[in-house]
Amino acid sequence: MNQDASGKNVITLVPPSTVMTVQHLATHTSGLDGGAGQPKPGITELYTQANLNDPQLTNAEVSEKIAKLPLCENPGTYYRYGTSYNVLGRVIEVASGMPLDRFFEERIYKPLGMKDSGFRVTGEDVNRLVYLDPKSIFYFDPTDPNRNLLSASFGSVSTAMDYARFAQMLLNKGEYEGKQLVKPETVAYITADRLGPLGNRNDSAYVPGRGYGEGFDFYVRVDTSGADYAANLGEFRKDGITGTIYTVDPKEDLIVVYMASTMLRLYQGQIQKLIYEAIID
Repeated sequence: MNQDASGKNVITLVPPSTVMTVQHLATHTSGLDGGAGQPKPGITELYTQANLNDPQLTNAEVSEKIAKLPLCENPGTYYRYGTSYNVLGRVIEVASGMPLDRFFEERIYKPLGMKDSGFRVTGEDVNRLVYLDPKSIFYFDPTDPNRNLLSASFGSVSTAMDYARFAQMLLNKGEYEGKQLVKPETVAYITADRLGPLGNRNDSAYVPGRGYGEGFDFYVRVDTSGADYAANLGEFRKDGITGTIYTVDPKEDLIVVYMASTMLRLYQGQIQKLIYEAIID
């Protein structure tokens, strides 16, 4: 990144030295930006201007826009929470031959009995819906029948009990109610740290936080020295920025799901501490 005589950022493009893979997308090391991490002067603005969260776009259209944007760095060299899962959702659509909402329904929700999960809320279920604050930058309306963007990054809805089924399947190494839905070795792979030295950072742009690495979008405990409760190595979790959070701890044979329409992630540490104090002498 350089600046011209007027002080305007000038982007000089060079070919990437590594090829982007599905694992890069799944671990947020693709090099794609998205405004949710350390800004990249000149490039972050281009992603913002592309309006990738426009509800009228499809996953295909979003990916086409992203394909025209520059990378922030070479794939595999830096963790940057952003638009990787937008692209990953489109990869799923192309590989499966199904729209993303149908893929989730057929491959995840139905096998696990997650009857209250999906991208849209209709009929009598509208009265059960807990809305986000309309002033929130993360607000979307799951009752809008005209919303086209059904993204792998955001915008689906569920219940605590439904998500407990998903978390229990992970704790069971891919098995749920007598059915092996995912291979045990696959669960072990995606819930283990895949960042190594790229993770366990102190800076505010690193979403998992200090003490954690990253699996396939799971925050994996790799260091307990900074924890103020009896944390276990290998515990993994996912924090939704708007208050949907779950934790799986294989050592304690424990799953925790808690949901609220608030920035609950701010209280995640305190809640985690209370749970572990209640179960561990």
